[in-house]
Amino acid sequence: MPIALPATRAAETGASAKVADFLLAWWNGDDAGHFPILHLCNLDAVIAEDMLIIMAYLAENATVYADQWGYRDTMAEIWKRYRDI
Repeated sequence: MPIALPATRAAETGASAKVADFLLAWWNGDDAGHFPILHLCNLDAVIAEDMLIIMAYLAENATVYADQWGYRDTMAEIWKRYRDI
């Protein structure tokens, strides 16, 4: 979340939009767009591995969204920054 939503726009990195794509696709892919798998190749390995951990968790568990982990407001902020243009 901190990578996708740093404190200021100036603090965003090249990874910020890619991480936002991943989180928003998980949260609501139909409305927020999808996550291109090739984004994984264009991220630091640690960030890509974190995404894969989330994907593996989702594959093994019932549907879980960021809202259920207390991140609804943060996801709404990410939506506003990257999709509500």
